[in-house]
Amino acid sequence: MSQDKSCCNNSSCCGPSSPFERTYFKIGRNDPCPCGSSLKFKKCCGV
Repeated sequence: MSQDKSCCNNSSCCGPSSPFERTYFKIGRNDPCPCGSSLKFKKCCGV
């Protein structure tokens, strides 16, 4: 069987996508927890 792969040769539909951009701030494990406790994120909500 012959498969038509003309779409995959078209750069407009299968071209390289833009790099992933994080839309939120990444919380580090040793940063204070954003919930308001005085604990580190890894000891509180980052279980």
